[in-house]
Amino acid sequence: MRESKFRAKAIYNGEWLIGDLIKNSIIDPFTYISIGIGYRVDDERIGKLIKVYPDSVGEFIGMKDKNNLEMCEGDICKTYQKFYEIPSPLIVKIVYNENLACFEPQQYWASMKKFISLVDRFEMYDFEIIGNTYENGDLLK
Repeated sequence: MRESKFRAKAIYNGEWLIGDLIKNSIIDPFTYISIGIGYRVDDERIGKLIKVYPDSVGEFIGMKDKNNLEMCEGDICKTYQKFYEIPSPLIVKIVYNENLACFEPQQYWASMKKFISLVDRFEMYDFEIIGNTYENGDLLK
């Protein structure tokens, strides 16, 4: 079972935080992260709710890239796929596929202006995070 944690950008200072996602419209219509995972024990913010940009929230997918960085939903990665035994570079976005109940990479097909699901994810290798859709959406154009 993979660890369930989220990454999001704090509104008050723009810092990227990792922790538990708290979203309760009864308390407040905003989205919060409660940090604790991966932070120092002496950090006074542990257990406190920190308001984050809702569209910056991405769930950890249980994998790391080739540089040992944790991959999250919304990450933009460079990867390679073999076409006729020749490695071909691809820029992909990590998204949640509701039908398959899993996270998967999707290739941006610029000429068609839509995302096309890669048929065989197992043919891809050497993922490297190069940005995220919140800050670097232009990488997909």
